[in-house]
Amino acid sequence: KLDADVLQHIDYLTPNETELRILLGLAPDDPTPTVQLARELRRRTPATLIVTQGEHGALVLTDDMVFAVPGVSVEVVDTTGAGDVFHAGFIYGLLQNWELGDILRFANWSAGLKCGEMGGRKGIPSFEEVQKFMNEVGKKKDQRVS
Repeated sequence: KLDADVLQHIDYLTPNETELRILLGLAPDDPTPTVQLARELRRRTPATLIVTQGEHGALVLTDDMVFAVPGVSVEVVDTTGAGDVFHAGFIYGLLQNWELGDILRFANWSAGLKCGEMGGRKGIPSFEEVQKFMNEVGKKKDQRVS
C-alpha cells in the first residue's frame, strides 16, 4: 500500500490488476470491477493511472478522460518479462513525446510480441519488429469507458 503523501508526487502509476487491488488494501482476487477500483485509486492521486490488463490491454484514467487501449492477440509462449517490456515501451514513448494512446499501443504491442518467445530476454522485440507488427496488426481503436 502506498502512503497518501507519496501518491501526490507520482506522474504515472502503472499497476496491473492485482497490484491495483493490493494498493487499495484489498485481496489480490477481490471481485470488484477493475474500472471501479481504478477510479477509486485515481481519486487519491494526480497521476495518470494506467492499469495493465494483459491480453486485454490497458485502462487509462487522466484528469480529462477514462479510456481503454486494446491489447493484442498473439500466440502466448511465455509471459516472463512482459511487464518489463511494457514499461520499457511506455518509457520509450514518453521520451519520444508521443501521445498517450500511441505510447500505450506501442507498449502493448511490444509486450505482446515478447510473449511469443520463450525466456525473459530472448523474446524482447526490437523497435523495428514492433513497427512491423504494428503495421501488420493495424491500429485498434481506443474505447472510452463510461
